[in-house]
Amino acid sequence: MNVPFWLVQASIATLLVMSGRDCTTPHRDGDSVEGLTNALEQDLLSRYGPLVGPDDLRQALGYSTMDAFRQACIRGKIPIPIFSLPNRRGKYALVKDLAGWLATLRQEALRSAPSAGKKQQ
Repeated sequence: MNVPFWLVQASIATLLVMSGRDCTTPHRDGDSVEGLTNALEQDLLSRYGPLVGPDDLRQALGYSTMDAFRQACIRGKIPIPIFSLPNRRGKYALVKDLAGWLATLRQEALRSAPSAGKKQQ
C-alpha cells in the first residue's frame, strides 16, 4: 500500500510531539528501526495501553475521516493487523504493530530522502 509520505510524516511527528520527543534529532537508541520501534511503542503504550481504538487508530494511520478508514478496512488496505473485540464497536490494533509500521516507514523515508546536510558540488 502506498501511503503519501506527508501523512506518514505527520503521524510520526504528532506521536513524537505528543510524547515530548524532538523529531528532528536521533532518538536514544540510534537510528535503527528496532530502537525507534521501542521508543514509539513505549510512548504509545503510556498513551493508549496495549490496544489502539478506532478513532486513535484512524488518526495514527493517517486517514482523514472515519469513512476513509472504513473503506480501507473493507478493501483490505490497512497496513497492520486489525481486529474486532467482542461486544465492542470498531476495529482495534496492537500498539506493537502500529509502532513497528511507523518506524519502518520512517526508516524508508530517511533512506530515500536526499541528504539535507551535504553540499552539492
